[in-house]
Amino acid sequence: MRKFSASGWMFFLSLAYTLLSMYYPVYGQQAKLDQPEVSEYLRKGLLLSDTGRFHEAISELTSALEIKPNSVTALAHRCKAYLLTGQASKALEDINKAISLSTSNAALYKERADTFSVLGDYKNAVADYDRVISLAPHSPSAYNNRAVALSKLNRTKEALEGLNTAMEVSGVSPDALPPSVFEGSKW
Repeated sequence: MRKFSASGWMFFLSLAYTLLSMYYPVYGQQAKLDQPEVSEYLRKGLLLSDTGRFHEAISELTSALEIKPNSVTALAHRCKAYLLTGQASKALEDINKAISLSTSNAALYKERADTFSVLGDYKNAVADYDRVISLAPHSPSAYNNRAVALSKLNRTKEALEGLNTAMEVSGVSPDALPPSVFEGSKW
């Protein structure tokens, strides 16, 4: 019996994947989604966002979405870029679509909660921070941001409880904070 070399196995696996992608829609869909152009647009969009060039990032991410309209990654990052360029309503459209495609992703709910906060819709922000906490209970930023939204709704007691939970989750003791942290605070 003849044994395959490592390169022979790679060829065999590549051929098997190609054949499967032709006959089974799930594999074919994955092959279509991994088009190099999409990855390149995403990479450029993320790099531009990281350097503060948000309008250019939006353009690159939009190009990625023209090829792959249901890219949760592109939608989430374009949402953030829209938010940082003052286009909160467009950000909300993108993040809502991303959530509809990935309903158990805590990071997406956090992004939408942040978007609601920017829009001044603190009630919906709190609801989404609650979802984040249910999906990722060890996220100090979710408790902290929820507390901020609660304070905007004049729910001070709940906000304080949320801040205490954020400190517990992050392992920070209130006694370890310098008094200057509390100066000028209404809490």
